[in-house]
Amino acid sequence: MNVNTLLQSVTLHEKAHPLHNKIVDIRISNGIIAAIKEQLTVEPTDTVVPLKGTSVSYGWFDPEVSFSQPGYEHKGMLVNDLNEAAQLGIASVGLMSDTLPHPDNGSALSFYKGFDRHPVSLHPFGSLTLKNKGEELAELYDLFDQGALAFYDYKRPLLEPNLMKLALQYSQNFGGRLAVFCQDPSLSKGGQIRESIANSTLGLKAIPDLSEELAVQQSISLLRYTGGKLHLSGISNRSSLTRIEHAKKEGLDLSCSVSVGLLYFDEERLQSFDSRYKTLPGLTDSATREVLVEAVQSGVIDYVTADHQNVSVEEKDIEFSEASFGSRTLSALFPALCAIYGADETVELLKRAYQVYELDRAEIKEHSRAHLSFFRPLEHTIIEKEAQTHLFHGISFSHRGIGIFANNELVLSSTP
Repeated sequence: MNVNTLLQSVTLHEKAHPLHNKIVDIRISNGIIAAIKEQLTVEPTDTVVPLKGTSVSYGWFDPEVSFSQPGYEHKGMLVNDLNEAAQLGIASVGLMSDTLPHPDNGSALSFYKGFDRHPVSLHPFGSLTLKNKGEELAELYDLFDQGALAFYDYKRPLLEPNLMKLALQYSQNFGGRLAVFCQDPSLSKGGQIRESIANSTLGLKAIPDLSEELAVQQSISLLRYTGGKLHLSGISNRSSLTRIEHAKKEGLDLSCSVSVGLLYFDEERLQSFDSRYKTLPGLTDSATREVLVEAVQSGVIDYVTADHQNVSVEEKDIEFSEASFGSRTLSALFPALCAIYGADETVELLKRAYQVYELDRAEIKEHSRAHLSFFRPLEHTIIEKEAQTHLFHGISFSHRGIGIFANNELVLSSTP
């Protein structure tokens, strides 16, 4: 006898559905949505889950998450990271390539097969070059064949142009997508913050916007020359956005992302030399931050990532110039976006990446698999035991993700 899950009195956020924004019941049988109605009769095989005051959308996807296993288990175990993601409402993650061994061949991705049954869907990136060194191409087809979402040397400066040209040409044979972090290595080397008038008094080596602009221009020129699929990770200035918008209008298969930290904070935070705000790319001025916010709304920026990194307190609770870039941010992704865009727009933003990576259709409908995120209005403050590792520590928000139903399993946080 099948046991069904009946999600009762939940507000449906699905624009394509006639019951969008209505309070509904959803019956799930063996992981498939069997029925969605304003009221369903409880059947003997139903396990009833009352969700009054809770909303549901298609499962959220953050494709650029840097957890630490394999290779850096002292910073966190993957199963714990995935459990936390599920309780935050994150149903799918793309795992970055900064692990050991480097995922530069298909066998290196076999580690993730052990997590196939976890409710959170894992989509690992493969390295673009051997050992992420930027010297020789990784085994791209082998990685693609083993399920690599894309090929990326995590936050390494742009590849030598001819190597990138070869990668774009070769990956077209099987439909692979490249991802690059746009910084010119000679202009960004040793930089600690973004170059600006406000930051000029800090006495720290700065990275000029020109570093990103040149790298974006080169990337687009190579894509135009070769064809293929290309993603630009961590876009952060106006000139880049202009070039990307024009390239998209040409019809190039180009996408880009921005971190939620750059949408929420600006460079004034750096005046205190608080290493929590040492990000890569660096925080921008307030006017540029507003331009980035608008570019997400217009679709020039395809999706927003938490840009989560499992940094340790030893890496962050030290002098600014010695501290590592990055921070733990996954718990702030949904609430921070709600503070900027509102909940309705945020749930749509957190589904966009499925289209970029040509995955699910990302909609809730009968006879489709149940891949769901739950959220509700909830006043809360992000508090971390190791405050220095979290970009949003001490920030209060009004919305929170509270769980998922995915891979035929329900996960709800214990938060009231």
